[in-house]
Amino acid sequence: EVRQNIVKEVYDVRIFYKETGMWQFIARSNWFETLTICIIAANAIWIGVETDLSPSDVSWDVATFVICVDNCFCVYFSWEWLCRFMAFKNKFHGLRDGWFLFDSILLAGMVIENWVMPCIIAATNANTDGEEVGKLAVLRMARLLRLTRMARMVRLLRAVPELMILLRGLLAGTASVCFTFALLMLSIYITAIFFVSLASDYENLQEYFGTVPTAMYSLLMYGALLEDFKVFMDLLREESYFL
Repeated sequence: EVRQNIVKEVYDVRIFYKETGMWQFIARSNWFETLTICIIAANAIWIGVETDLSPSDVSWDVATFVICVDNCFCVYFSWEWLCRFMAFKNKFHGLRDGWFLFDSILLAGMVIENWVMPCIIAATNANTDGEEVGKLAVLRMARLLRLTRMARMVRLLRAVPELMILLRGLLAGTASVCFTFALLMLSIYITAIFFVSLASDYENLQEYFGTVPTAMYSLLMYGALLEDFKVFMDLLREESYFL
């Protein structure tokens, strides 16, 4: 069953495309798919570069360049979406393709971020009587929309079948991992009760074993993840060799 979940028949959206016409020719072509993957990879790199640019330290020329690059990406992804949309025989078939819906949502967020939000911000700035709180809310929404661009990198997985096989394998083993995690938490819970009972007479240990939740956190951080493990063990040794 796990093998069947990992190795599945490859889905091809081109079965819903037209047989003739310019749009289907573009959407079916290998160069179009390759170019799109390259643009997505470039956009992923650009997101990191743009994130490192602090708005307070960026000059006007750099800010203009950033806006131009963002708009170029937005124009290309809009054109790519248009090509795929026009290639469908029945436009409602686009609703049956998960990747097309995924791209549509991301493109909508990108259009709002690059073309709609600047207009809203310009309108709020033009209103001298506007509330500062309203302006901050608009800017906060713009930052949240910017984070959605990270989801587009998921499409890179589709370009590398080996990564998709690994991802399906991880998803197939999720149940086993969850049961293992539950067993570990149960062990930590039982051990925490044991330590709280024994450490009740040691005042210096109340910081770590005062309550069961605190003891579970201490055991997880210092016992399992080994955060400052030596300091933690030295404290236990000073109080009681038995602990």
